Amino acid sequence: MRSLLSCALSGFIFLMASNLPSQSGSIPVKSKPSNAAAAQSKPIEVNIVDPKTSKQIWFGHCNNSVSDQKIATMWTIDGVFFQNSKPSIRTLAPKATYSFDTRIARVTGGVKLISLTEKNVILTCDVAEYDIAKNKILGRGHVVCSKEGSKIYGNSFLADPKLKQVIMPAPELMQKNEKIYTNIILK
Repeated sequence: MRSLLSCALSGFIFLMASNLPSQSGSIPVKSKPSNAAAAQSKPIEVNIVDPKTSKQIWFGHCNNSVSDQKIATMWTIDGVFFQNSKPSIRTLAPKATYSFDTRIARVTGGVKLISLTEKNVILTCDVAEYDIAKNKILGRGHVVCSKEGSKIYGNSFLADPKLKQVIMPAPELMQKNEKIYTNIILK
């Protein structure tokens, strides 16, 4: 039996169709499956929608999740960020958090971002933060930007939500005497 978990917080709706029993500290799930061991192998569907505009922000699957009134946390995620109601980036990561207050999605632990609008553009890094309000993605740690077989390595990047423009290193993360060695504009 599927259950639906929802909460409207700071102007956002976070929905999870779950086959997992609720966990301590999470928003309670309406019903628990009869076979919890079998249910834990099934992924959880997660949907984040802006109720003011009804625009979808993120949709995907994870192996486990918890949510309170400020932050949703998901593990082993595979999902898609939306830009203007259209899929823009597929996201794969071991862990993700979404702050309802700041509207920032943070993915960690070996992140892979695959552009769904720009052909063959893939970014990998240790941590990426998608600031929905500012419409930008900031990544850091072991960054690799790939396009059509070419790779560029760095410590950080700044990108738009479609990965059409990628700047390495990210200007706001540059060290005091660091120079921009790479300014990538993928067009």
